Amino acid sequence: MHVSPEAEVDDIKKAYHKLALVFHPDKNLSADSSRLFQEINEAYSVLSDFEKRKLYDLTRVKSELLSSINNEPVFRHRDPAYRRTRTKNYNFQPPTLSKNQERIMLMQRFTKYFRTICIVGLSFCGFIFLDFVLPATISEEKIVMRDQNGRDYIKFKYDNIEIYTNHGRQFELTLSDKWNFPVGSEIEVFSTKILHIVIRLKSKTNGFMTTRLANIYQNLNIAPILLFIVSLIGITVIKGVELSFNVGISICLVLMLNIIILLYSMI
Repeated sequence: MHVSPEAEVDDIKKAYHKLALVFHPDKNLSADSSRLFQEINEAYSVLSDFEKRKLYDLTRVKSELLSSINNEPVFRHRDPAYRRTRTKNYNFQPPTLSKNQERIMLMQRFTKYFRTICIVGLSFCGFIFLDFVLPATISEEKIVMRDQNGRDYIKFKYDNIEIYTNHGRQFELTLSDKWNFPVGSEIEVFSTKILHIVIRLKSKTNGFMTTRLANIYQNLNIAPILLFIVSLIGITVIKGVELSFNVGISICLVLMLNIIILLYSMI
């Protein structure tokens, strides 16, 4: 127990609780934790009982006295548990852990945040869904020949084109949509209620409507759907330290991807 022979019952109890907490098999992953924990319990059962402690002290004092008189080694108990060298000043040295045990302990520290990460992922998806289902904001704009910086209204970009409106906004459309949005035509721009992300354009001339826009609600909607599925599985199904850690990392990566796409959609 690493307490002095004159230690009070309260000191012995405190030392026992401290050592038991350190060497408990559920807390300590070393191979010797079970054996050390059993020895601590045996020592405490002796020192906490007045009669057993008295007998133990008499045996110890007698052994030391005989050793000093006969210059013989100190009596060593037949039980190996009593043969360990005891020092007056006890400095606990934690057992050395293997790399696999260190990895598991690192994962255990992370998994306490696992449920929070899942809730954040689901909350993000819920916010995106709410923004999408709320009534859209409609603004009427006109396609112009040049934008405010003097650029032509049509700019070819790979297989798409960019058009500009009199409000200084630009939209990227497919080549097939070009003929439905000629210069000078008026259009209706539908934007989400909260984030003001454009979700569709409608021509007031012929009523044509396009939703093929590169944003988180249209062409890139696979990202929030994937985040919702992974977060839902994580919070309802996933158990175990290692699997929870891997799923938590996956949720973080998918959430970062969704944030990047959301910022791109808001440009």
